Amino acid sequence: MNKFFKILIYTCPLILAVILVKFTGVISDEIYETNNLLTYSGVLIGFGLTLYTFGLSILKDIYEVIDKISFKKIENKELIIKELKAAFKEIRNDIVVMFFAIIAIFISTIISNTINPFEWDVEYLKIPEILKMSVFLYTTFALADIMKSLFDLSKLIFKN
Repeated sequence: MNKFFKILIYTCPLILAVILVKFTGVISDEIYETNNLLTYSGVLIGFGLTLYTFGLSILKDIYEVIDKISFKKIENKELIIKELKAAFKEIRNDIVVMFFAIIAIFISTIISNTINPFEWDVEYLKIPEILKMSVFLYTTFALADIMKSLFDLSKLIFKN
């Protein structure tokens, strides 16, 4: 993937968070309170870890099924195994994003309760609010990416 598009994809939730916080009142909703964000992120991490461990537990069975499928070309089998590994790597990366989101929630709470950290005008810049909105968006995008990886995997395995 082009480096520009990777940077755009990784920064898109942050840019969207800035826009939503600065120009809408959505951050005042109850879901963006620290306890609710921790619960939301924790549930998503639990969901992601459950899917990942379930996938790992049936990985041997998946490889056996792949071995039993007759492929017209050996490249198709190698492609499926490569895609399988890539999907698990993607899910693992999304779980790491969710873990760092929880750390970001704690940082936003500390910043919002600290008077003038780093000599920044925290109230004007709305740093804690932007951080909380970013956490919500990044974890939601990570969940969507986990779902996409699993759906792509199922399409890949069941089409052969």
